[in-house]
Amino acid sequence: MVVINKNKKIITGLLIAVLLLGSVYYYLDQTIVNKIHTKAELPMYSQVEQLEEEADVIAIVTPTGNQKNHMEYDAQGLPLWYWTESELIVNKVFSGDVKENESIVIYEPYATGSNKVIGKLEIVPEYYTKMNNSENYIVFLKQHEDGPYMIIGRDQGKVALQESNKQSLGLISEFSDLHQKILAKYAVK
Repeated sequence: MVVINKNKKIITGLLIAVLLLGSVYYYLDQTIVNKIHTKAELPMYSQVEQLEEEADVIAIVTPTGNQKNHMEYDAQGLPLWYWTESELIVNKVFSGDVKENESIVIYEPYATGSNKVIGKLEIVPEYYTKMNNSENYIVFLKQHEDGPYMIIGRDQGKVALQESNKQSLGLISEFSDLHQKILAKYAVK
């Protein structure tokens, strides 16, 4: 009897160890992401009026968290095209044909995905920081021919209103002056 209990304990211990290792592997498999930062060539804006001239919509918005990633690969399995459709709620409209409390979709220029060549990956272009859910932003949007909107000038046309987010979302050295002008003109007191 004693031998059987000892064997049961050893088998139970091994099963627990296998389950723990499997759980750790699953967690790491879900969290390890290769990050790819692409170079971007885009017009640089120094005045708010330049963004206003191009914008179809100027508004304060909040991302809802409803997103759909798109990533297309070339024949070698490398990322070719990528974007994320993100739903926003319009809080305040300064110009454009959208209404307050309306839900709109934008194409954010980043995506996450996976393939056999690279594994799990996230692609984010230069001059863009992903929007955080439940944060408020002033955005300058241009409507894409497919219907959704795109942020003009990537981070140039997007300013976080929360103090905690301003450093990570746009008040970087290249756009600091422009964002200060946008906040002075559009920030709700």
